[in-house]
Amino acid sequence: MMRFLRGRGDDGTTLTELNITMIVLSVILVATTSLIIGFQRSNAENMSRQEQIDSARYAAERMSRSIRAAVKPAQITTSCTGATCQDIVFMLGEDYHVKFYANLDNPGGAVGPSRVEYVIEDGSLREIVQVPDSPTPSASGFQYCDYKAASASQACKDRVATRLLAEGVRTDLGVPLFTYWTHDGHRLDPAAYGGTLTGEQMQTVVAVEVHINVQAPNATRAAPTEYVQRIMLPNVQAIIRQEEEATTP
Repeated sequence: MMRFLRGRGDDGTTLTELNITMIVLSVILVATTSLIIGFQRSNAENMSRQEQIDSARYAAERMSRSIRAAVKPAQITTSCTGATCQDIVFMLGEDYHVKFYANLDNPGGAVGPSRVEYVIEDGSLREIVQVPDSPTPSASGFQYCDYKAASASQACKDRVATRLLAEGVRTDLGVPLFTYWTHDGHRLDPAAYGGTLTGEQMQTVVAVEVHINVQAPNATRAAPTEYVQRIMLPNVQAIIRQEEEATTP
């Protein structure tokens, strides 16, 4: 009878060795998958955060352009003065809503002062700009049609431009979108006066500070991004200086 001799190298893989190999490969696979998922999540959050920064910066720069141009309509026309023309800058000053006159895109007074409004609706910050019905004021000042009325004409609606500035604007963080400052550095808090500044208080505002908290409304939600910018009102400051000089003996 012939016998075949089998060497060590001809042994098969034992069940124990196979199990150990599978466990090691599983650990490596789980670790690799976790790294990939973590990298993808981190990359998505970074992209979301950059999107929030860009959105907040754009909104702040857009608002800065308009707020810097805030003006009394009486300042930009000689057709009406005093009580016969609008002698105010702000029509409304609240934590999350502001409305004012601004000298925008008005070369040589060909258009007249625009009414500018910033308001948050369902987390979206919107800019509403309305030009007057005529660049020439009437006896009672510049006139602006009611574009929200059901009977508003198409010509009236065409004088209004609405722009979306930012989405995902947070209003539940306890930080107001707008804060108002006087020339002596005093902060005016609308919440302390029933939610809106009084007409007398709005006359003293020379700067508006914007705090935009944006959180992108997507599946990967990074922490809210806050963008802060203080905007000076040079036209209003000029008026205050003139009034101070006039009262100085």
